[in-house]
Amino acid sequence: MAGQVLRARVQAELDLSDAARARTMVELLERRDALEAFGAFHMAGHWDADGSRMVGAIRRVVARRTGVEPRVGAFPWWLLMLASLFVTTLR
Repeated sequence: MAGQVLRARVQAELDLSDAARARTMVELLERRDALEAFGAFHMAGHWDADGSRMVGAIRRVVARRTGVEPRVGAFPWWLLMLASLFVTTLR
């Protein structure tokens, strides 16, 4: 039952171009009891040369779910530089 609900959600959220990857994920979920723990399953991935397709996809999903069109702005890199004075991971 949970697998069917997850399958419906995955297939509803993805574009037709991602249908093959979604099908693979659903098949893995349906066989999860037979798979080894922490197994690695490599997928082909995707390419977004300038990042605009990913931003557009996120904006569409957020707008569809909330009814609000999110604003997109530059990342505050200066804030990371400042935080790196106190957080060694950011150095």
